[in-house]
Amino acid sequence: KVRPVRQEEHVFEHDLSYTEQGKLQGSIKINPRVRKVIEQVHALSYEPKHYPMLVEPREWKADGTGGYLTFNINLVKSKNNSGAMQRSAIEVADINEIFKGLNAMSKTPWKVNNRVYEVVKAIIERGGGVAGIPPGSDLPLPEPPKKSTSEDEISEEERSALKKYDVQKQRIETENANRHSLRCDLKLKMTIAQRLLEEEKFYFPFNLDFRGRTYPVPPLFNHMGSDVNRGMLLFAEGRPLGSKGIDWLKIHLANLCGVDKISFKDRVIWANEHLDIVSKVVKNPMSDESMDFWLGADCPFQCVATCYEIMDALSCKNPEAFISHLPTHQDGSCNGLQHYAALGRDEYGGASVNLTPADKPQDVYSAVLDLVLEKLEKAAEEGDKLATILRGHVNRKVVKQTVMTSVYGVTFIGAKDQIKNRLREKQDQIDWGKDVDVEDMIYDCSRYLAGLTLGSITDLFNCAKNIMSWLGDCSSIVTRKRQPVCWVTPLGLPIVQPYRRDQRYEVKTTIQRLSLIDKGDELPINISRHRSAFPPNFVHSLDSSHMLLTAIQCRKEGLHFASVHDSYWTHAGTMDRMNEILREEFINLYTQPILENLAESFQLRFPDEDFPPLPARGNLDLQLVRDSKYFFA
Repeated sequence: KVRPVRQEEHVFEHDLSYTEQGKLQGSIKINPRVRKVIEQVHALSYEPKHYPMLVEPREWKADGTGGYLTFNINLVKSKNNSGAMQRSAIEVADINEIFKGLNAMSKTPWKVNNRVYEVVKAIIERGGGVAGIPPGSDLPLPEPPKKSTSEDEISEEERSALKKYDVQKQRIETENANRHSLRCDLKLKMTIAQRLLEEEKFYFPFNLDFRGRTYPVPPLFNHMGSDVNRGMLLFAEGRPLGSKGIDWLKIHLANLCGVDKISFKDRVIWANEHLDIVSKVVKNPMSDESMDFWLGADCPFQCVATCYEIMDALSCKNPEAFISHLPTHQDGSCNGLQHYAALGRDEYGGASVNLTPADKPQDVYSAVLDLVLEKLEKAAEEGDKLATILRGHVNRKVVKQTVMTSVYGVTFIGAKDQIKNRLREKQDQIDWGKDVDVEDMIYDCSRYLAGLTLGSITDLFNCAKNIMSWLGDCSSIVTRKRQPVCWVTPLGLPIVQPYRRDQRYEVKTTIQRLSLIDKGDELPINISRHRSAFPPNFVHSLDSSHMLLTAIQCRKEGLHFASVHDSYWTHAGTMDRMNEILREEFINLYTQPILENLAESFQLRFPDEDFPPLPARGNLDLQLVRDSKYFFA
C-alpha cells in the first residue's frame, strides 16, 4: 500500500498585495481549501431567519408588535443597535396611519409563477451568465510573472509587472467572489421559490427603515428583489381584465422592453406589432428566436411572465372576463424631482417630470442631455480638447445615472465616477489621441463632463437646488448645536438621522497595524454626513408618505397594491383606478404646508437660532397632476 502523504497547512495566511492605487496592503486570508469546505457546509446548512408567511401577518399595533405570529420584529430597522432616540420618539407619537399603510401592504397575497420558475431553472442549467443569472463558473486566475534569477534584487520592470499582476489577480478574485456570492443568493431564492410552488398563497410582512420607507421583512425572496424574483411572483388573487386591462398588459410589456418614451397608444401599437414573437415565447421560451426577444428586454423574466399573461388573455373567447394575476406597474418619472417640483411649485421643473399634462411623456434625462450637448458643442468649436474628444460620444445613458442621483445629493466625485464608468464602456469607440494614457484621458473627460452635467441640472432645476440648499443650511444650524437632524413626516412618523462619527482605534500586532471601528449613538454627530444626507432623506420620507397613503386608499377600495418605492403595482384591470388614487393622494399630500411645518419645528427646537427664510416658490397648479397621464406611467 502507498501511504498518504500528510502535509500541514495554515488555516489562515497573511497576504501582501498592491491595491489599484498602488499601495501595499496586508490582509488575513483563509486557506482556499479550508474556505471551500466551509462554503460547501454553509451552503447545505444555511437557513434564512425570515421567510414569507403562509397566513396573513399580524397587524401592526400601537404597542409596536406586528408581522410574524410567533416572534416580534422591529418596526424600524437599525444598524449596530443605533436609533434609540427615534425609538423613544415613536413610542409617544401617533403613527396609526403608518400602521394602516404597513397592514394594507402586508395583506396582499402572492403566489409563485410556476412557468417563469421553470424558465429560470433552464437558464441556470445552461450555465447562466445572462438575464441577471450569475455565470456558473469562475474566471481563471492570471499566471504570475516570471521571477528574477536573483532572489535579493528585483528590477523596476519586475516590480511593475508584479504590481500589475497583483491588481489583475485581485480584480479576478473579487469578480469570482462576487459570482460565488450571487450563485449562493440565487440558490437560496430558488430553494424558497421551490418550497412555495404548491402554496395557494403567501404573504410578506413589512417594516420600515429610519426614513419611513417600507421593506418586506423576508430578505431573499420578495417583489423588491431582482428581475428574477419579480418575474417569479404573481398576485394570488386574480381580477378580471375589464375593458382596458388588455391594453395595460401591452403597455406593461412595452415598458419592460424599454419602449417607455412614447405615448400609451403607441406602446399598445408596438405590443400589437410584436404579438407574433410573444406567441413564440409562450410556445417555447428557450428557442433562439424567443430568447433573442426576451433577453433583450430591460427586465427579461418579467417580460416572459407578461408574454404568458397576454397570450392567456387573448386565447379566451372574452378577454375582458379573463382573470389576471400579473402585477402591472406604474413608475414615477424621476420621482425625487417630482417631489421637489411639488414642494417648490416649480412650473418648468414640474413640466419636465410630468406633473402637468402632455401628449407624450417628458424625458428629463434627454432635457439635461440636450443642454450638455449644447455646451459641449460650443466648447468644441472654441477648440477645447476634452470637448472635441467627447463630441459625438455623449448620449442619454452617459448622463442618466447622474441626473437620477442628483436629487439624492450626488457629489461631484460621485458624478465623476458614474460618468467614468459609462465612458469606460465606450472607450474602444472614442479616439483618445496618440501616445496618451487612456485611463488618464477617461479620468479627465469624466471630470469635465460631470461638471457640465451637474451645471445643466442646476440650470434646469434651480428650484430643487434652492430647496436642497435650504435643507442643508438648516442641517448645519442644527448640528452646530451637536444635535441630530430630526423631523416628523406628514403621516406622523418621527425621523432621526443616525449619523455619528466613527471612533477608530489602531491596534499594533506582530504582523501589521489594524484599524478597528466603534459605532454607536453616544458618539459625536457627523456634521457633514447630516448635511449631505438630509435633502435625500427628507424626500424619501415624503415619497414613502405618498406611497403609504396610496396603499391605504387602495386597500379601502379593495384593490391589490404593492410597491417598490416609486413603482406602484396592481392588477391590469384595476390600473385606471389606482392611477386616479395615486394622483389624488399626491395632490392631498402637497396641499399641506410641508416646508412651513418643517421650518416651524426647527425654530421650536432651537428658539435662539436664526434659520434661513423659506426658498421662493413658483406658481405650479398641483391640480394639473390629476390630468397628467404620464405622472406615473
